[in-house]
Amino acid sequence: MKKTLIGLLGSTVICVLFLAGCIDEHYGEDSNTIVTNLTGYAWERTFQIRTEDGRDAEVCEHYEFGLNGKASCKSRTTCDGEEVEEHVHYFRYDFITPNNRYLLLDYCYWQIDRISSSVLSIYETSDNPVIVMGQTRNIRVSRLSRWGMTDALCLMCF
Repeated sequence: MKKTLIGLLGSTVICVLFLAGCIDEHYGEDSNTIVTNLTGYAWERTFQIRTEDGRDAEVCEHYEFGLNGKASCKSRTTCDGEEVEEHVHYFRYDFITPNNRYLLLDYCYWQIDRISSSVLSIYETSDNPVIVMGQTRNIRVSRLSRWGMTDALCLMCF
């Protein structure tokens, strides 16, 4: 009986150590790097749209993500060289998978394809990409600047 208990205890310890090693390897440094890169910088993307009145316009979105799950997007629309519209949208975001590759923003989902100190490449979807497959579109977002060198959109104030 004593040998059985010692064997069972030893097996349990080995299983726990094995599982702990798997968790650290799968969710460890890479997920922390994603959080650090996403929240440590301001990100900007620019794309073309057609306005309601049929004119071509350029939209520039400037994103800032705080460590507290709060974020902002400053959007500026320019048409024929003059600013047509500018607004700031404050929202909450959350990582929806343990590896931090999927984010839920107020109005869409982002799947992080690649993130580094110089580029953020995402797939943006309207539905949860973990559940609804095949509805992604490729969008590239490149880093604009580090915190403090931006327009000072306050993420901690709201």
